[in-house]
Amino acid sequence: MTRIRLARHGGGARTGARTRLTVLAASAVLLAGMAAGCGGGKDDGDAAGGPAVSPAAPGTPATGTPIKLGVLLTGPSLPDSPGRVLQAWQADVNSHGGVAGHPVTFEFVETNGDAPTATAKIAPVLRQKDLAGFVVLEPITEAVVADAITKAGVPVIGGEGYTPTAWGKMPNWISLSTSFPAVAAGVITMAKQNGAKKPAIVVCSEIPNCALVGQLTEGTAKTLGLTYGGTLTASATAPDYTAQCLKLISDGVDYVIPSMNTVAADMKLIADCQRQGYTGQWGMFDGSVQPREFKANDPGVPINLGLTNPPWFTDDPAVRRFRDMMRRQGVKDADWAFPRAMATYTTLTLFKKTIEARSPAPSARVSRADIIAAYGAVKNERLDGLLAQPLSFTADKPSGPVNCFWTAKYENGKFTDGGLNKTVCHGG
Repeated sequence: MTRIRLARHGGGARTGARTRLTVLAASAVLLAGMAAGCGGGKDDGDAAGGPAVSPAAPGTPATGTPIKLGVLLTGPSLPDSPGRVLQAWQADVNSHGGVAGHPVTFEFVETNGDAPTATAKIAPVLRQKDLAGFVVLEPITEAVVADAITKAGVPVIGGEGYTPTAWGKMPNWISLSTSFPAVAAGVITMAKQNGAKKPAIVVCSEIPNCALVGQLTEGTAKTLGLTYGGTLTASATAPDYTAQCLKLISDGVDYVIPSMNTVAADMKLIADCQRQGYTGQWGMFDGSVQPREFKANDPGVPINLGLTNPPWFTDDPAVRRFRDMMRRQGVKDADWAFPRAMATYTTLTLFKKTIEARSPAPSARVSRADIIAAYGAVKNERLDGLLAQPLSFTADKPSGPVNCFWTAKYENGKFTDGGLNKTVCHGG
């Protein structure tokens, strides 16, 4: 398989940093860049089965003028890094005509979740005159580089992020995943969809801003006519969560949303509360959904899930095409069966469709202005179901909000659509 060159930008940052609702809470008060850490695991994310995928029929390699895209991501060695997805997409597409005859190249900016590293290393990339666009897949540091990207006139063609001062605010930032504050409010919307009457959330005690998410969830609960069960705090390193569990039970909470510093801590909370006699439901949202960690710390009870990108495990034709591409390119399931991988594939799939609709000559240079104009022509796009709601964009304007998300379930060690296979929209 064709490899892409990585523009490595290391830094002494937290290993395995990931986005959690704590990032969303920080974003709510414009304290962007906060994230929590997690460890790795060994198992994959329950990709749907099926017959072995045959190699694609020989195609015509793209030989036109390359289109260079920058990619902001944490680092390819981390459990939730989409680096292998990018490699597979590039190899598959470029060997079959590319994008309107143009091969696509990537310039990776690896931050390791470190803001100073991101700031220093993105600058020379943005100065490259042949850089046509950017994909942002690193919500930890996106806030500190957003101004630089926008001032350079580089369009962000998608990815995954939550910073409210960038997505939905800055021109030519194409929002495809569920946006803030719908991501935070969505955990309560999902609770109501599952019949909850009194939801509560348990957040980390290590970071003061973690509790800010409670303001969002409480407000949403009241708007939806639910009784809010409170915002509880707990340490990710606590030996047990007996006190929190007993309070949840005594307060009559019937739906709990764990959102601490690690998925392992979230799973331990669930297991501890089950032992204490809690009989209500559990719900988790996208940033907390890490298949490796779920399987490594499975608490043995159903968990309702909200996903800001399409589930990787369904039999929808568009999702099957994604899985077929990954397997055709020899990518292990564990390297693509997780939410951010779907964000990556959706972004690149829309990019290919959008540029090809303009039919640029293979010999022509596809510029930043060309990409901005191309996305400005996108109207009511669902991308064969890869987008949670119809999306339209206007050149040189901010994207509108994405308020819808997918529902799913984790039960008996498996990810499924819970028999629902639908999207739910906050506020509608």
